[in-house]
Amino acid sequence: MALLEWTDDMSVGNPIIDTQHRRLIDLVNDFHRALENGRGQESISFVLDNLNDYIEMHFRSEEALFRISDYPEKDAHMEEHRRLMERVEEYLKRFKSGNKYLTVEILDFIQEWVEHHIKVTDAGYKDYI
Repeated sequence: MALLEWTDDMSVGNPIIDTQHRRLIDLVNDFHRALENGRGQESISFVLDNLNDYIEMHFRSEEALFRISDYPEKDAHMEEHRRLMERVEEYLKRFKSGNKYLTVEILDFIQEWVEHHIKVTDAGYKDYI
């Protein structure tokens, strides 16, 4: 069973961003499956790197839309992106340095963040992009 599932209330009304959000959910589920299947640190690291790279790309896409829109909260939203990337990169660094017990903590954080960011934070720009 998937940890996260796309629901219609997650749509921001932009097909590109909605597709990216679906892919983020898939990547979180890939990470969850890697943990459930007991994959090794190298395999989990690969999944986390892919997730991190995709989050960065997704943020660049959103921020490009913000710059050409009248979205009044764009600066705060971009700051949230920056803080999240710092936190994810710190988790990755700690995990790669040998702290393999972080995986559940990372999964909990990423799952909660993806759900909240899509359903709450990103819903705020729905009328502007």
